[in-house]
Amino acid sequence: MSQLDKLRMNINEIDNQIIELLIERMETSVKVGEYKKEKGIKVLDSKREKEVIDRILEIKNKKISSKNKINLDDKFLENLWILIMNYSKGLQLND
Repeated sequence: MSQLDKLRMNINEIDNQIIELLIERMETSVKVGEYKKEKGIKVLDSKREKEVIDRILEIKNKKISSKNKINLDDKFLENLWILIMNYSKGLQLND
């Protein structure tokens, strides 16, 4: 097996983990939606969304060091989490 094949296998495994975590996140999001519905709470919570994005950027900043070859761009992470949260809201609204 070539070095490239090994690297691609590693990427495939990471992709599998990402999918598993996204499924787990969405399952939890559905439970949040059920709770909100029971309590009469609106699905949209702009304050919470800002807190989530701020927390993600804070985590990223703590993980970045001079040893890291990759510095994830803040805007990339913000856009990614907006997509994730929008999908979550859609699941909560369709429940």
